[in-house]
Amino acid sequence: KWDIILIHQVSTYSNDYSLWEGDGAGGYLQELIRIIRVTNPQATIGYLMTHSYRGTYWANSEGSSYQRWRNIADATRQLKLEYDIDFIIPYGTAVQNLRASSLNDSYEFSEDGTHMGAGLGDYVAGCCYFESLLAPRYGFRLTDLDESKGGRRNITDQTAVVAQKAAILATLDMWNVSDPDDYDM
Repeated sequence: KWDIILIHQVSTYSNDYSLWEGDGAGGYLQELIRIIRVTNPQATIGYLMTHSYRGTYWANSEGSSYQRWRNIADATRQLKLEYDIDFIIPYGTAVQNLRASSLNDSYEFSEDGTHMGAGLGDYVAGCCYFESLLAPRYGFRLTDLDESKGGRRNITDQTAVVAQKAAILATLDMWNVSDPDDYDM
């Protein structure tokens, strides 16, 4: 018996809701949720909104990280409406918020175009999980990471605040991108 069950879609299909059901490679959503509700009726079901690929990544069919994120957000909204998912961890929006900040560079916090890079990329994910699941208490971070090579960004007192704001803004409005530099918190 679980209290919370998190589901997510593989990033390959996360931008196209029509692929989430049926017997295709990304399908069986309806059956998965039915099984969860039958076997764990007491559980709260959460969904992890995935992040967008880097805009220049070869598999990004949209050609920009923003447009792919927009499609992911739209698919997530449809999931929420059709299946009454209890909560969403808007990790994809937190990443896009961080990309809207002055800290963004050509790597877009991605190590290889699809996976988040260690350092701020991973940190904003942790912030978003924490803000979504354990809020309103937050204020932790790892400070012993030196991940400044290969598109990775160090976590410093200054950059940690931007990542935290990106996560907080994502939980406040997961359907729109906000530049964390524009907010004092």
